[in-house]
Amino acid sequence: MITPEGRTALEHAAPGHAQEVRRLFVDRLTAEQIDHLAEISNALLAHLRTDRPVVGD
Repeated sequence: MITPEGRTALEHAAPGHAQEVRRLFVDRLTAEQIDHLAEISNALLAHLRTDRPVVGD
């Protein structure tokens, strides 16, 4: 659970963090590399979705 103060801090930090991630990582990749990254990310996410235990059973 996040406190109201924590949420405010996160909301203030998020835009700068996103800009730095773009500057340091995303902007350094070619369009082809971004496509490969998307394929890899989708494969990992698909695995994580199927590997989760069902809650409530």
